[in-house]
Order: sequence, then structure tokens, then C-alpha cells
Amino acid sequence: MAKYEKLSLVKRSIYDFLKAELENAGYTFGDEAGEISFRDAYPRPEEKIKLPCIAMDFEGFPEKEQVDLGTLKRISVAISLYIYERDNLKRERLSNIIKDSLEEKMIPLIDYNLPTPTEINKMKVTAISVSPNRDITVGDEQKFGTIIDFDVEFYESN
Repeated sequence: MAKYEKLSLVKRSIYDFLKAELENAGYTFGDEAGEISFRDAYPRPEEKIKLPCIAMDFEGFPEKEQVDLGTLKRISVAISLYIYERDNLKRERLSNIIKDSLEEKMIPLIDYNLPTPTEINKMKVTAISVSPNRDITVGDEQKFGTIIDFDVEFYESN
């Protein structure tokens, strides 16, 4: 599987995992007031965003390392989540639910290209850090947000 295709599967698998975790906590997703919108990239400067909003971005592309005498390769991906919400308490609650959902978890890696989406691997979440109440400027608007950075890693055969 090509590197960019694998990255798309990683991104969608994380999105589906987080969406399920947040829905279990009582959140809804959509375009109505109070529903969370989920973006697959950091907003461009000229964009207006609907709040609350979670934007997912990648810090580079997965790097592969040879491990275990060349029989396995480790794939590691650095991810940033930008959480936007005007109300500080709501943003803090949302951020804490996401952080707690990610800590010491294995996220299923799903292959959505198969006729029936199938779990093909598990991604271990590592190195979580939270930067609350950060000034994040989008266009001419200054927004306050929380940034959650984490890594996922998994192994596959050569």
C-alpha cells in the first residue's frame, strides 16, 4: 500500500475513533448550532469556521524504521488536534474527553478500501501533550483553542 494511501487510512481511522468516543460522551457532529464540526486540516487564514470545531493535522508524513532484524517496520505518525470553542469550560471538557480517550489506547487501523471496512492493524497512541488556552489566529479573528499533540505507531511486515 502506498505511503499516502496509508496516511489517509490512519487519518480516517483516528477520526472515526474520536467521533465514536465523543458520541459516547454525548456530543453530536454536524452543522447545527452546538454540534461539533470536524475538519481534516487546519483552517486557511481566509476561512470562517463554525464552533465548536476540531481540526486534525499531521506533522509530516510517516517515517519507517526497520526493526526486529528487518522483518518488521515501524510506522510512526505525529498528529495535532486543534480544538476551537468560545466557552473555556466547554473547550476544557471537550479537550479532556479527547485526551482521556487517547491515553494508553490502541486505535483500530481500518482499511476502508475493502468491500467491507476491515480492521487491519492497531495503532498505539504515544506521547500525548496538551497546550490549553492557546491564541490561534484564523484570518482576522483571534480564537482561543487547545492543541493536543500525539503520536500513533504501528508495525507491519516488510
